[in-house]
Amino acid sequence: LANRDSQEWKGVAGISFDLAAPFRGSLAVGYVNRKFDAPIYSRLRGLSAAARLEYFPTQLTTVTLNLRREVEDANIVGSSGYFANAASLRIDHELLRSLILSVGGEYQSDDYIDLAGRLRIFRVQGSAKYMLSNWIGINAEARYAKRDSNLPQIGADTAERRAMIGVIIQR
Repeated sequence: LANRDSQEWKGVAGISFDLAAPFRGSLAVGYVNRKFDAPIYSRLRGLSAAARLEYFPTQLTTVTLNLRREVEDANIVGSSGYFANAASLRIDHELLRSLILSVGGEYQSDDYIDLAGRLRIFRVQGSAKYMLSNWIGINAEARYAKRDSNLPQIGADTAERRAMIGVIIQR
């Protein structure tokens, strides 16, 4: 395989806003251009963007929407990289002063350069964080991810289930 060394420039302009009471967010839009040293890899160029909107329906609940489009390196033969296009939604709720519940989901569509096809990823997760005191707590999380593609280079479709329990120590 040829070396994947490259040069990239990215120009982005954005704003950050904090509207009266229930909304806060940011928006950045720009252009990215990546040229590889090896001529077998195609140049990556196009729109790059990121947006985040937080909505506070109550003092105890936060709803967060994230949108992004960015260049990523490809780890498969035949493509120099891809544009990752993703949207995610997350809800955090403070049920008790010491208990925070979260649930969220994400959809990502990856458009590979020089390959006819697309990779799609869907993720959902839920978690609970319980603080026993100001400095120690317990965290539990469950995740599910499903990946499907019509690109033979990527391989079979997969699904992953993951559960974690952890101890939080903070000062």
